[in-house]
Order: sequence, then C-alpha cells, then structure tokens
Amino acid sequence: MRPAKPLLAALCLAALAIPLVYAITFIGGIVFVGPQGGNVTFTQTFQASRLNYDHNVNFFTNLVWGPRLQGNIGIDADLGVNVTVTAITRDQIRYTVTTLAPGPVDTYIYYYRNVRANPLTRPTEVTAGGAAAPHTYAGGVTTVTTTGSPVNVIMSYGVGDTGAGDTIDILLTILPLIALFVALEGRKQNLIDNKVMVMVLLIAALGVMVWLLRAYGY
Repeated sequence: MRPAKPLLAALCLAALAIPLVYAITFIGGIVFVGPQGGNVTFTQTFQASRLNYDHNVNFFTNLVWGPRLQGNIGIDADLGVNVTVTAITRDQIRYTVTTLAPGPVDTYIYYYRNVRANPLTRPTEVTAGGAAAPHTYAGGVTTVTTTGSPVNVIMSYGVGDTGAGDTIDILLTILPLIALFVALEGRKQNLIDNKVMVMVLLIAALGVMVWLLRAYGY
C-alpha cells in the first residue's frame, strides 16, 4: 500500500469525527424559559454540548454559532420579557428586548468567550438603542437594564485585537493555497506522485489539526 493511502484514510476518519464534538443542535426559533422567567429565542440554529441553568440563566456550554466555538454563554430575562439573540461573535453579543412592561426591565448575560485561553471578563461597553445602557456585573453575569420595546442591545467585550485566534484563522486560510502550490510544482517538475501526494496530504493533515484546535476553542 502506498504511504499516501493510510494518511488519507486517517484524514477522512478525523473529518468524520469532528461533528461528534458537539452533541446537541438547537433549532432557531425555539423558546427557552430559564430561572428568571423570561423568554429567550435565537435567530439561527446553533450547537452546544449541554444546556442547564448555571448562574440562574439558560446556560449553553461550548456554544458554536456559525463556524466558531464561542464558549459558554448564558442568557435570561425577567418574567414578561422576550429576548431575541441576533448575533454572537468573538467581540459582541447582540439581542433585541421586547416587552409590554411600561418600566425598566432586566436581561442577564453570561459570556465566557474561551474556556481554555481567557479568563472570565465583564463587557467593556453595553449599549441599548444606540446609547450607553445601565448595567451591573456580578458572579460572571451582566445585568442590563432597558426601558421600552423593542430595544436593540449590543454588548462588546473588547477582545478583537489580533491574537492566537486570528493567527489560526489566517493559517487555515493559506494552508489550502500552500497545498495547491506544492501539487502544481510537483506536476511541473514531474516529481514522483507519491512524494507530491505525501507533501500535499501532510499539509492537509496540519490543516485538520489546526481546525480541530479551533473547534476546541484554542
């Protein structure tokens, strides 16, 4: 058996194993009612390894929004308040608050962006309707007070500076180009197929390893 074939088989097995990291798919539009009594929905389908009520909120462990693992995220609201989560990124959580209550209401957000690399931090800025929103932070939970309906809330966490996550994303972007370049050079120079394929598959294997590290939050 050529040396490239076992490596290709290992890559296929690794690729098949990736979706098994996250066990539960949560369909967008489902209403979650947590300990605080409010209604929480999401505008898109996402994945998480577990849902419980840690920190007295709807608490999602290892939440994956889009292609990225965002970390542990908890969201809840007062009774009679509806929260619709519209975006979760490295830097922000965005949601809309709707309610029939005439006075101020509270929403509760817990965001642990990367459970392995970063300490738990409070948001650097919270706005509601484009203006600074009153908020407090205790025990990892940010309580945001808003008045009116609907109100768009943006919580920023100030983690958008270039770091390890950005470096990995760049590496993931250029690895396929490197593999293609190696393959084309090998063909141009009439190298032995085995050597070219081994080089290409080794680069692909590195890409899979980096992708797995990204999936685990590194």
